[in-house]
Amino acid sequence: MITVTKNGTLGNNMWQYAVARIIAEKNNLKLNCFSIPGFHNTNNVVTGKIINSPTRQISGHRFDMNSIGSNTKIIMNGFFQRYEYIKEYKNEVKEWFKLDINTPFEVNKNDLVVSIRRGWNGYPVYYCPPQEYFIENLNKIDCDRIILCTDTFEDPFFKFLEKLNVEVIKANYSPLEQFSLIQKSNKIFLTSSTFCWWAAFLSNASEIYYPWINNFIPTENGVNWYVDDEDRYIILS
Repeated sequence: MITVTKNGTLGNNMWQYAVARIIAEKNNLKLNCFSIPGFHNTNNVVTGKIINSPTRQISGHRFDMNSIGSNTKIIMNGFFQRYEYIKEYKNEVKEWFKLDINTPFEVNKNDLVVSIRRGWNGYPVYYCPPQEYFIENLNKIDCDRIILCTDTFEDPFFKFLEKLNVEVIKANYSPLEQFSLIQKSNKIFLTSSTFCWWAAFLSNASEIYYPWINNFIPTENGVNWYVDDEDRYIILS
């Protein structure tokens, strides 16, 4: 059996669920995990063996997935945000995370959706690039409109939008409606957030702009969000 502790909010929970379910299905272990509202397939029951001992506890981000066998009880209490864990299971993960929410308005092919987290729950805003970074890079990208998704629309940080040479639409909708907007977009500009990372990864976007700064840079033992096998991910220095 695999038992999973819920840590953090939506994007974190999606990593925890995906990695745990991959391990469970790979090793024929019963999955004891939370479901995620809006993603109905996370309600599915994953059956398998129930092992009470020996017990192995996994935390943090990095661990050796191949070292987990089918005769161990696994207790997962961490974040596990490394792309290599889901790399070979993309189709399965995308099936698990089919979204039940409708997009609040149509996103055009040449719209650019920008998701900028500003820390409504105490998330450190120093992970967010400075205003000058956005002005410089957003003005380089060909688009008809910029659609802003964020957790904090009233933040004065967004004054920089007035300096952009394009129409800006503030998508002031619920988190899952914003997730759907990002996922339905053809052009996506990422910032440091598991929320927008997942929405982009699950999308059919042809251009995903990936800032090579802060915790978007892969680490040896911490997070590794870089999707290194898809040409649609475009690195911005």
